[in-house]
Amino acid sequence: MWLGGMYMRDAIMSSIGNAFLEKGAAPYEYMERPIPITDEEIAQVREEQEAKEIEQAEAYMQLLVQKGKHWGEKKEPLTPVT
Repeated sequence: MWLGGMYMRDAIMSSIGNAFLEKGAAPYEYMERPIPITDEEIAQVREEQEAKEIEQAEAYMQLLVQKGKHWGEKKEPLTPVT
């Protein structure tokens, strides 16, 4: 019952709620995947999140290595490449 309420809330927020947003406000997006309930689904979501975090960390480290090769040549702000 509570799960149906969660889906209903997201549906209302993403449709009706977005209709009354102020200009420039970010729209509310409906969830991309179902809410995990079983232990296997929860473990799978955690593994995917960890893999994504590792990928982002590796990309940032690559950026640091690339910028470190040219240390002192020119000053640019570091922005991760993802």
